[in-house]
Amino acid sequence: MRNISVRQLYYFINVAECRKISEAANTVGRTQSAVTAAIRDLERELSVTLFERYASGVVLTAAGRELLPRAYRILREMEDATRSVKASKKDIEGTVKVGAKDIVAAYYVPAPLTRFRLAHPRIEVEVNEMTRASVEAALCAGEIDFGILPHRGDCAPDPRALSMLTLQHHFLHLWVREDHPFLNKESVSPSDIASEPYIIWTRDEFEAVTLANFATFGVTPRVVIRVSSIEAVRSLVANGAGVTIMPDLVYRARSLEGLRVETVNTLELFRGASAISLLWQPNREASPAAKAFREFLQKEASGFSAPRPSERGRKVSMSEP
Repeated sequence: MRNISVRQLYYFINVAECRKISEAANTVGRTQSAVTAAIRDLERELSVTLFERYASGVVLTAAGRELLPRAYRILREMEDATRSVKASKKDIEGTVKVGAKDIVAAYYVPAPLTRFRLAHPRIEVEVNEMTRASVEAALCAGEIDFGILPHRGDCAPDPRALSMLTLQHHFLHLWVREDHPFLNKESVSPSDIASEPYIIWTRDEFEAVTLANFATFGVTPRVVIRVSSIEAVRSLVANGAGVTIMPDLVYRARSLEGLRVETVNTLELFRGASAISLLWQPNREASPAAKAFREFLQKEASGFSAPRPSERGRKVSMSEP
């Protein structure tokens, strides 16, 4: 019974009503052979004959007469369910207010927001760039419905104050120019990386986290440039000014000049995945629009497989320097 389709039942009903396969095919807008094949597949699946075939047309068998009212009921229930789902989407309207960290607003929010608007065209989503502290304060004050923030596992919000749903994990990779010698090495050690001119991204706590990661291997990167702009980091690496380790969330293969940035997998070296999470106040009653937004992102997150940038080259070695 698993292989019976709504299409087969629809064709069956039309053949039963028209009593001729040719007329039923015209009614459903398909070829006679397609309708005939669908009826035969249905009979094979049920292990019964549904029609007696004659030169003048077809007549329902006893099995066909038993199936017909059930087929009507199944199609009617499918139509009712479809109308109900469409009506529920159409009826949900309102505004959802979201506060997001700038990096999240730029590199994560656009894609799921676009998909949500297609699914719920009558819900307006207002996204405002805010600092982490401002997002958490606005949530507690009831000024926004949700916050979307990046965080590391050891820096998660207090669950007693805010509920959290992890939307996406992201990891750290080494960025190098497209012809960098590291791409041809069997392994790259922490000391190899530390000996290269290093470009460090200075936003938030990232510089401190990077230096702490290197310190666990007893090395210090040779920092030549400190910069807060992600595009500046990408351009500097692409032009060969140095190497850097960055979150895969912000990876793009080309700099603004069109030069390529390659990556080396450092998952074994720099552990501790970061995440992007949806935050909300657990004690605040959510509007229907806010519930729809949260449920949509939750469904997306449950089926999410984090994309990885191109990983040409070798993994870094875990050997001590």
